[in-house]
Amino acid sequence: MGEFKVILSDRAKKDLLIIERSGDKASIKKIENIISELYIHPETGTEKTRATKI
Repeated sequence: MGEFKVILSDRAKKDLLIIERSGDKASIKKIENIISELYIHPETGTEKTRATKI
C-alpha cells in the first residue's frame, strides 16, 4: 500500500492555524499524528478504538 494524498479544506487550515497559535502542544501533536496516519491508513487508521462511555 502506498501513501495517499490528504487535502485540507480552507476551514480546516484556519482551525489548524488557530490551534498552532494557541500553543497547545498536546493538541498539536495529536493532530499531527492523525494527519500523518491518514497518509498511510486513510480508511482504517492505526489507533485503537475505545468503548464509548454511557
